[in-house]
Amino acid sequence: MNINESMTDRSTRERMTSTAHNAIDKAADLKDQAAEWVSERTDQLGATQKKLVENTTRYVSDNPIKSLGFAVLAALVVGRLMK
Repeated sequence: MNINESMTDRSTRERMTSTAHNAIDKAADLKDQAAEWVSERTDQLGATQKKLVENTTRYVSDNPIKSLGFAVLAALVVGRLMK
């Protein structure tokens, strides 16, 4: 092996190593972005759930007879669907 071939091999190895490191860094950045996105969506879903429960509780408190009627109707529909 002569000096030119050795330098070419070394240069190729360095480019391959650099490309591999860049790919790993990019994958790590994407993982961090995905984790942040999931965390944000979890917070949003939690807030939406809390608001839904509060609104439902308020509606049932303000309209107990209607709420009972809706519950009975829902039970009848589910009962029919289960047959």
